Amino acid sequence: MLIDFDEIEFKNLNRIVNSTIEDARNRVTKVASIADALTTYRDDIEVIAI
Repeated sequence: MLIDFDEIEFKNLNRIVNSTIEDARNRVTKVASIADALTTYRDDIEVIAI
């Protein structure tokens, strides 16, 4: 379970693994971004992003 309400911003793209400029433009939450990355690499896990 991942809990974080912060959004990806341009100023922190270099510190958030797997984040993209598009994530910052779309104001994607940090947990949504990492949840997507985790399920891309491992299809046998369940990730709940809150």
